[in-house]
Amino acid sequence: MFRLELLLVIPIVVGTIIALMHTAVNAGLGETGRAALSFLRGDGLSNPYMLPTGPTAHVSPIHTAYLAGIFALLGENTATSRVAQGLVCVALWVASTFLSLRIAARLGLGQAGRWTIVLLTCVTPFYLTDSVLYYRQWDQPFAAFLLVASLAVVLRARAEGGRGTVASAAGLAGIGGLVSPAVLPAMLLGLLTLLPWREGRRAATQGLLAGVIVAACLVPWGIRNSQELGVFTMTRSNFGLELAVGNNDLADGTPMGAGIHPFVTPEAARRAAEVGEAAYMREMRDLAMSWIREHPGRFVELSATRAKLLLFPREDMIDWRPVVPIIVAWIWFTAYGAAKLLGTLLVVWRGPHRVLWLAYTVLPLAPYILTHVTTRYGFVVFFPTACLIGVAVDNLARRKCTKSMRGYSGPPSSLPKVDQQAA
Repeated sequence: MFRLELLLVIPIVVGTIIALMHTAVNAGLGETGRAALSFLRGDGLSNPYMLPTGPTAHVSPIHTAYLAGIFALLGENTATSRVAQGLVCVALWVASTFLSLRIAARLGLGQAGRWTIVLLTCVTPFYLTDSVLYYRQWDQPFAAFLLVASLAVVLRARAEGGRGTVASAAGLAGIGGLVSPAVLPAMLLGLLTLLPWREGRRAATQGLLAGVIVAACLVPWGIRNSQELGVFTMTRSNFGLELAVGNNDLADGTPMGAGIHPFVTPEAARRAAEVGEAAYMREMRDLAMSWIREHPGRFVELSATRAKLLLFPREDMIDWRPVVPIIVAWIWFTAYGAAKLLGTLLVVWRGPHRVLWLAYTVLPLAPYILTHVTTRYGFVVFFPTACLIGVAVDNLARRKCTKSMRGYSGPPSSLPKVDQQAA
């Protein structure tokens, strides 16, 4: 029988070619890249914006350290370092796809469901270009891998149990929280489903173990932030800023900053440097909450728009890609969004693991529904969503097969008529 895993060669070849041939695309550094340069130059984790602003908790400590390592080995934002980042994203894509196929096997999906996952991740990997070119310096490819890895661990544990599963899920949650806070609630919810709630003492023991592991990952980062920024946060500092960026008189659901983001606006960067990052984030949070209180209807409208854009991005939200016209990519993203919507409705209506599917495909998007949206934010849930769509297609295929079998009376009997009557 043909092994679908062999089709992983498609994203390996395509992704490698993209990484090698398009090093000049998206060559500018984002907040994480600037913080990595600051770290290399002996200033610690700081200065992620267009002007020096001091210590930061805006970026992931793990991902910043990774970028700093790439820059130290291959040069600061050189073409070679960008190739390396792209190849890492290819490896993460392949690993995430492999885990998705293992999830399909764990769930007992038939050929229809498995081929659906392969179609999304290998045969038409439109998100692959974005991951290799546009997300290579961001944390989303790592977060996407950790999220689908967590789902694989949780589903395996629910099916088989065994020692170490709670510890593994807790470790992934702790690391995931440091890489991207958006995935932390989903991973914690998945972890909670593994605790044997009907066995009080055992549940308490395993819950304590999980809590210790997660805390061991997150608390040191919180202590560092308390010492450097004066605020104890175990995730990131920038939610108030992003809330203000996405909720103002100029907002349309995408990152329209109204001149308040210190990454792109000198005045905002000078203000952040003057009062410190933590104080600036509080100012932005207060600004956003004030605007929301004055415009509750507009906030609800913007939130609905952002939810829609996560499923159905506008054509102007789609980045350039080699060979394939943007309109073709937009059609793919639209079809993918429609499949996700229908798959979610079908699985939630009639399907197992409803809570897990909602947690791993919807919950990580919640912060962006409140703030602002790009296709990069939606990528985090791509692999669990591919699995979800595969489950929905598999369910439909099985129902169609069942109905066909019910309507099938079999070939004409060769038994004599008297025997049929006797029977």
